Amino acid sequence: MPNINLISARREEKRRMEALTRQLFFGFSLSVAGFVAVGSYLLTQRIGLVGSIAEADAKMQKLQPILAEIDRVRKETSEKLPKVETLERARYDTLRWTMLFQSISQALPRDVWLTTLGAPEAEQTVVTLAGSAPSQFVAGQVVQNLLKQPLFERVEIPSTTRNDQDKRFGFQIVAYVKPIAMPAPPAPPAPKKTAQAGQSQGDRSRV
Repeated sequence: MPNINLISARREEKRRMEALTRQLFFGFSLSVAGFVAVGSYLLTQRIGLVGSIAEADAKMQKLQPILAEIDRVRKETSEKLPKVETLERARYDTLRWTMLFQSISQALPRDVWLTTLGAPEAEQTVVTLAGSAPSQFVAGQVVQNLLKQPLFERVEIPSTTRNDQDKRFGFQIVAYVKPIAMPAPPAPPAPKKTAQAGQSQGDRSRV
């Protein structure tokens, strides 16, 4: 009788061991399948990422000549900018003197003669005129005509003198020219971030 109970207990223990083995086998199989799925997903993502980086590197290789040309043009522009500013200053000076002579010629009545015209170099251009007019009224009219010209901001007539020989009035006029402000040069374009982005992608591909 005790032997029968012992056989029955061994059979029950064997069934439990078989059930536990099956559970362990299924659990291990599921774990392996999960690891394989995760590994496959990560491998696929890595392959896609490597392909994207390689594509970006290929595009950057195509863009390198364009970026080099942009750098060359930017360098030449920065080197030529002082020359351009000098030429622009010369153009403005020429334009200013042209406007000055036109303004003076338009302000002179027919019977007014000029003997001297000077403009000493200074921070502000000041034109001195000397000449003669048939009367003091006409000399004063020269001042009024100069004030009507947009080029001058102030005009003075320090003195007039009568010449008994030809009965004309000599005058001296001082005209202050308005400062001409040159336009500011255009700001250089901001460097694009394409090269930096390409470089960082290249670094990631090397990693």
